[in-house]
Amino acid sequence: MTSPQDSTTQAPKPDWQFRSVPQPGLGGRTISEPQGKLLGGSSAINCQSFIAPAQAEIDSWANETLGHLGIDWINEDYRGATGPTQVSFPGVVQNPLCKAWIDSFRGFGKLTTGDPFSGNSTGAYSNAATVDIATKTRSYAGSAYGIPALQRPNFHLITDATAHKILFEETSGGLIATGILASVHSEIKQFTATKEVILAAGVFNTLTLLELSGMGDENLLKKHDIPVVISNSGVGEDMQNHLMTGVSFEVVDGVPAGDPLLRQEPQALELAQKLYTENKAGRTTDEYTPKYPPKPQDVEHFEAVRSIIESPGERSAAWLIFFAQTNLHEGGKGFVGSDLQPENFASLACCQSHPFSRGSTHIPSSNVDDLPTIDPQFLSHPADLEIFARHIQTLETLRQTKELSAFFKPNGKRNHPDSFHIHTLEGAKKYVLDTAVTAYHTCGTATMLPKEKGGVVNDKLIVHGTNNLRVVDASIFPLIPRGNIQSSVYAVAEKAADSIKDVSFDLVAIFS
Repeated sequence: MTSPQDSTTQAPKPDWQFRSVPQPGLGGRTISEPQGKLLGGSSAINCQSFIAPAQAEIDSWANETLGHLGIDWINEDYRGATGPTQVSFPGVVQNPLCKAWIDSFRGFGKLTTGDPFSGNSTGAYSNAATVDIATKTRSYAGSAYGIPALQRPNFHLITDATAHKILFEETSGGLIATGILASVHSEIKQFTATKEVILAAGVFNTLTLLELSGMGDENLLKKHDIPVVISNSGVGEDMQNHLMTGVSFEVVDGVPAGDPLLRQEPQALELAQKLYTENKAGRTTDEYTPKYPPKPQDVEHFEAVRSIIESPGERSAAWLIFFAQTNLHEGGKGFVGSDLQPENFASLACCQSHPFSRGSTHIPSSNVDDLPTIDPQFLSHPADLEIFARHIQTLETLRQTKELSAFFKPNGKRNHPDSFHIHTLEGAKKYVLDTAVTAYHTCGTATMLPKEKGGVVNDKLIVHGTNNLRVVDASIFPLIPRGNIQSSVYAVAEKAADSIKDVSFDLVAIFS
């Protein structure tokens, strides 16, 4: 999956095909929760956006954890430019909507206040993507870290394998992870750890392995006849994600649009393939074209989110433009789908930045082959719908700005009948309930917090109650960053590597 737009396929083979349980906050709909099922994980199938977190978000990690991997906000003087992951900006875009989009924010009184990577920037800009500028191919964890590591004598990659459980031994010095039990080519094998066991299985599978290994809520484990190794009701909780939705407006004739490519019209496909093959240019070099009862520890989480939202330099949502239609008229099954209209569109979208709602994911049984029960509890906190609906109303205001209005047909089609009523608050709320989908930024479930606050790992990412079991993925995030979380995942992994590299040991990576 090296062409940047391979992320649009979401084909079954590279994806675990997770889905949520029906969401009351979204009219009973179930939501797709993709997770990469290949070397490099979700970085191999994601939309490639590389967006820096806000300074206030990283500061909140420090406030909540009181010892947090040493991740204070990083001064720009210490930025690197030669790391393994390749990041670039899109090439010259001929679509006049790009400039009009940025100009519309200026006319709207929302100037770009600074470098988007400064940690304190708002306004319109074109974000970076994990695309190698020289080869115009996807840069992801597999190509940047995994494949080069195969040359090392102490790295062994095992494929067609499924981890079943982590093995432990109680010693005088505490609980030690001694290895893992896994099936490799359908044969059960045991792998022994000489130093540490590192879980980087992703926000859903990391949680699954913890619970299958006897770490989690005691009542849940006993229900599934799993011996309790560590009782911790925080395992699988505090799951967070961004919701997003948008409105597709029909554009006037002559405005470049991606709709012919989405509809897989032969001429558009042929041109796109020719541009990519001959010049490593064209649309396929872009990033992804489609762009419950409260717990005691919830109080601190809500206060952290509220503090960020109320900060003068922060925003509670992100607005995006996408130069084609979305399929939200299909009932929110995804962002781009199969039931496409014949006209050309541009979509204005909105994505939550700091949701109050949090969910959970847990195993449904002791069977390793059973997919986890994922319950994001979207819009379970009433403030989320109130804030989100008002941002949806702003999309209508943006469309009517003098900079953008000339590109849309005055009485043109839209992607969903409810989108004609978003000028009222109740109409905007109904539109959110009918169409919102996940932005695929799930994090949490094994948060880096003190155990008494619902945390699962400590400030060194070691699971509470163990001496040598670490978690290194998005499940440790105590608070979701704004926008795409990819850059934050890499930052956590690099910082974890610094903590580990003091001792040399064999790493066995297992991927299913």
